[in-house]
Amino acid sequence: MSFKKLSRLVPVFSLALFFACSSCAPANAVCGIPKVGSLANTCTPCPSFENQLETEHFILKWTTASSHSEDNIRDVEVVRETAGYLEASWDKLTGLFGRTPYVPPGSRKIGVIFHNLDCYAYAVPPEGPIELNSSVWMRVPSIRQSTCAH
Repeated sequence: MSFKKLSRLVPVFSLALFFACSSCAPANAVCGIPKVGSLANTCTPCPSFENQLETEHFILKWTTASSHSEDNIRDVEVVRETAGYLEASWDKLTGLFGRTPYVPPGSRKIGVIFHNLDCYAYAVPPEGPIELNSSVWMRVPSIRQSTCAH
């Protein structure tokens, strides 16, 4: 990977890892993205996301109707609060790096989805959305705000 391409992704990695994840495993593949190698058969099915909140820079999607209850976000305030922190992080990263975080070609905003994961958060930039563990985001309000954005 060229330095130019890598430097373009650094803000995305920072934003995607905005929420610390100490236990992510490669098995947590991005929903809707074709898996390769060891990720090929390890992703649990993603729910349908019937709810959406669009901010200036993000599109957050979640469900309240999954048959797998740990996918569900029952309180829209969890999503709104997370959106606020993501927008604040965007501003910090733009200020620090002097340019906006990477948004995939053909997209105008960064996707964020809430569903059950084996870790707190996961992302595979630039192909997929930021994935957040819905049950942890419901249970642990302090995880919604980063301790640092770098």
